[in-house]
Amino acid sequence: MSLLGTASKALIIVFLLSSMVSIGLEVTLKEIMLAARNKRLLTRALFANLILVPLLGLGIARILPMPMNVKTGFLLLAAAPGAIFAINFTRRTQDSVPFAAALLFALTVLSVVVTPFLAQLMLNIDQPITLHYDRAIQALFLYVLLPLLAALALNRWASAVALRLRKPFSACSGISFVVVTVMTMGMKSAATKQIGINGLLAMLLLIAASMVIGWMLGGPDRGTRRVLTVNTSMRNVALALAIASRSFPVANVDVGVLAFSALMLPPNVLFTIYQSRKMKKLVAHVESATAR
Repeated sequence: MSLLGTASKALIIVFLLSSMVSIGLEVTLKEIMLAARNKRLLTRALFANLILVPLLGLGIARILPMPMNVKTGFLLLAAAPGAIFAINFTRRTQDSVPFAAALLFALTVLSVVVTPFLAQLMLNIDQPITLHYDRAIQALFLYVLLPLLAALALNRWASAVALRLRKPFSACSGISFVVVTVMTMGMKSAATKQIGINGLLAMLLLIAASMVIGWMLGGPDRGTRRVLTVNTSMRNVALALAIASRSFPVANVDVGVLAFSALMLPPNVLFTIYQSRKMKKLVAHVESATAR
């Protein structure tokens, strides 16, 4: 049975399409490629998401015993980087949008390949961990790669049109994100009540520690630190649900995944608001000092 209704699915697609188009209208392919050439930063980002967070998840799962379905969902998420919802937070830091776009694309593509393998190792079970790769690749192409490339092309060859479209698509992305969050709130709240105190503590600990890891490995620039903090702590819920439905169809694993999807939002919202206000104060201070 599908966890999401038709309206929620449609809004998620609207969010994905509008977010990818909005990114392509704001940055150029050259800027994204330049950000991706920072191999040291990109390597640290991949190390944080594909090595440190999965290891952290394993450690937490051993310390805090959880019901098997909650533990399975928890470890699936620890192994699944590349939450596309993260772009709605990281795009607020305008100075690091190219790096945010490059990292989002890298993590989203790699997660489809790496997450089932990582999850198999972490869960240590004989049952094969897999997903519908054809559907995952199709979704990746239709809802991420294609709209991003189309917007980048428009930005390259019709920059005046791209400039006029930025605000509408950005607004559409933000509104659809809020509406989807509200519409799924009841379902996520119910799931959170089922994970138990250890499950709750484990997820909050993973989120908080992942934010610290992202900040510490984000390099000297505060913009890239903000981007990596959010992208490391927000895990790929859609991919984890896809794996859960394919590999554990009757194990109720989605409970832990949905609970995590609710818990990861508030810390990142607060973090983004705090950093945005801090950045505005810094800009105002610089402008004031320059005017003197």
